[in-house]
Amino acid sequence: AWGENREEARENMVVALRDLSIRGDFRTTVEYLIMLMETEHFLLNKFHTGWLDHLIAMKAHAEKPDPLSAVVCGALHVAYTTVTKSTAQYQSSIERGLSPSAETLITTVDVELINDNVKYAIKITRSSANSYFLLMNNSVLEVEVHRMKDGGLLLATGSNSYLTYMMDEVDRWRVVVNGKTVVFEKERDPTKLRSTSTGKLLQYVVEDGGHVNADDPYAEIEVMKMVMTLRAPECGRVLHLKRPGAVLDAGML
Repeated sequence: AWGENREEARENMVVALRDLSIRGDFRTTVEYLIMLMETEHFLLNKFHTGWLDHLIAMKAHAEKPDPLSAVVCGALHVAYTTVTKSTAQYQSSIERGLSPSAETLITTVDVELINDNVKYAIKITRSSANSYFLLMNNSVLEVEVHRMKDGGLLLATGSNSYLTYMMDEVDRWRVVVNGKTVVFEKERDPTKLRSTSTGKLLQYVVEDGGHVNADDPYAEIEVMKMVMTLRAPECGRVLHLKRPGAVLDAGML
């Protein structure tokens, strides 16, 4: 970035980073770089490698979106995906000459999101092509939803608007709201051990029926020429369902 002085160049860089949008299955350091460039030490030009090590040790995080806005955006993404898929299947059945039951057309979705050990329960109903009503804690919110060409959703409620994206991962939803990321956990059954990524099972590090404690490794998989360790979420015994060498899809038992 360029500017007449350091501060102007810094501001231009922050603006450029905020406008930068990279979509994919991987995460980037864009939000973290924005956070670094807005710290007091960076503003005063008093930063050094030791300062960066200190931030890493303190587990400094990039700025997160407003919790309520993040919940609304995340819930709408989940509901929109469910409703859109149901509508497409319904239309496909009609085009094939079938008479599907109206009950198969989903217009109301119950969504549960977990963030920082807090569970949010939201009921979402589609009232028209681009209008949804959200019910949470006896409060109702109407939101206008528009699908973007790059897969994002533009949400508008009152005088506020949000450009959002969502990545549906094995055990979580990663939601980006106006360039800020928040992660919502999914309800999971700790008795079912699932592959976190697509890859090949290399070996078990625990014998069949062996005992593991929480966070103990139980298997290794190969993902894109790299070896990843799978860890148990809770204490228990591991039963082998797949043989070493088996190809695993993300989320497979």
